[in-house]
Amino acid sequence: MNSSVIIVAAGKGKRFREKIPKQYVNLNCESIINLSIKKFLNIKEIKYILPVINAKHIKLYNKNINKLNKLKNFKKILSPCFGGNERCISVRKGLETISKLSDIPSKVLIHDAARPFVSKKIIKKVINKLENFDAVLPCINFNDTIWKIEKDKFNLLKKRNSYFRAQTPQGFKFNKILKAHLNNYETWAYDDIYLAKKNNFKITKVLGSEFNIKITKPEDIQIAERFSK
Repeated sequence: MNSSVIIVAAGKGKRFREKIPKQYVNLNCESIINLSIKKFLNIKEIKYILPVINAKHIKLYNKNINKLNKLKNFKKILSPCFGGNERCISVRKGLETISKLSDIPSKVLIHDAARPFVSKKIIKKVINKLENFDAVLPCINFNDTIWKIEKDKFNLLKKRNSYFRAQTPQGFKFNKILKAHLNNYETWAYDDIYLAKKNNFKITKVLGSEFNIKITKPEDIQIAERFSK
């Protein structure tokens, strides 16, 4: 076991427009964050699972995580660390927490808690590719016609085969992505692959899945409930 995973769950979910943050909403009786964590529990290469949460959500988190305490490999789940106002700050805090462990894994996956349907196949592909690359991006092609529209000017994206939708978990050599985050003085970044590219990592991609959806808006719950049955 030479890998760890950071579950990024510190967001406030402003676009979700619900009373509780989206990561704690239930899908058929199980919270989104628990579903995401469980995807990594039985991956033998994963040694540690570190949830990064909002400090204000600690009671919600404890209420949910305690429902998993009878599962095999529950001890893989580390005590949560508290994130920041921006995703990249939360990830950096997660990386710093892992760097203080007595046995630091050589690989780290960074996964959005709001993607509870990631498959074992995708997780394994990301881990395996890290043998030969510094960073790995799971992604999928665009199937739809893409238009760029600005001030009523329409421009067709003709070469859409060269454009991809990024997913998580994104994988990295631990020491390299930690250094990239520590040297990043921007408070915002598109994602962690953005930092990898900025720091000249050797990057590759693997095929993601249309089922690996990110729950962002209330209507996404209706789609997600079908997947979770």
